[in-house]
Amino acid sequence: MDEGLIHLDAKEGSGQVIDADTGEVLDESAQEVVRDANSEMVITSDTQGLSVIDGAGKNELPVSLPESVKLEAAVGGLIYLREDQTLRVHNAATGSIARGYPAEGSGIVAVPGTFTSQGLGTLRAGDRTLLATDRAVEESM
Repeated sequence: MDEGLIHLDAKEGSGQVIDADTGEVLDESAQEVVRDANSEMVITSDTQGLSVIDGAGKNELPVSLPESVKLEAAVGGLIYLREDQTLRVHNAATGSIARGYPAEGSGIVAVPGTFTSQGLGTLRAGDRTLLATDRAVEESM
């Protein structure tokens, strides 16, 4: 959960999402919530699907979510959803399927965890946590 958000569990796992700084109610009945630090969008899920909340307001995306789908993360305008061992990536602006990883790839998929607006953060790869930085590697002379 993002430090700037409060998610109240009012009934059966869903409740209001409140901006901790302003007190504004962002969503009335969210089951899950993540913030994309890069775009400052807040993404919520409920029984109806996904909603993206930004400076322009709330946009409900045309993405249906079976109960088994979990909201994993949102980074760089992409929303990551997990159903068992399957990871789906959606464009936060349109809701359409996005390519988050090479289609021909195989192996363990690294899923974004917490990221800052500067692009630094963590990735979860199986049971490991990886650190993503902007550190430049100097070449040997």
